[in-house]
Amino acid sequence: MKIASYMGQVSDKVGNDITLSLGEIVLDSSEGSDEVAYVDENGNQEIRPRDDEAFAGENTTTIIVPMPDDAAESGTDESAGNAPAEQLPIEFTGEVRDFTIPAGAKITNAMGKEVSLDAVNKGSLVQVIVNETTGVVEHLMVM
Repeated sequence: MKIASYMGQVSDKVGNDITLSLGEIVLDSSEGSDEVAYVDENGNQEIRPRDDEAFAGENTTTIIVPMPDDAAESGTDESAGNAPAEQLPIEFTGEVRDFTIPAGAKITNAMGKEVSLDAVNKGSLVQVIVNETTGVVEHLMVM
């Protein structure tokens, strides 16, 4: 099965239909150069000159992704919500795409816990995994 992955911000939601403003993660170079690594929705990384215009406008935002806390035991009340968060800047490509989330699609938060479609709202940052053969959404991750 071949899949496609799309990352972005929900700009509209009606029932099981969502409209996504697509984007890609931008990783700064730690060497202080003018180049940054752009990571697309499929995890492919491309090094290209930093586009400071993109970082100055409304087409860039920062997603905060909770990271698992390996030190905390799973299932304890103390481990819930104590995981550190990693900030990932996302640059919007200007492309907008509509998706229908079927009843059988897996919906999780960034920690992998299953959640309902109610967790997806306008402004939510999500990753959508689509079966390219059927065109059906298989998985939706809310960040």
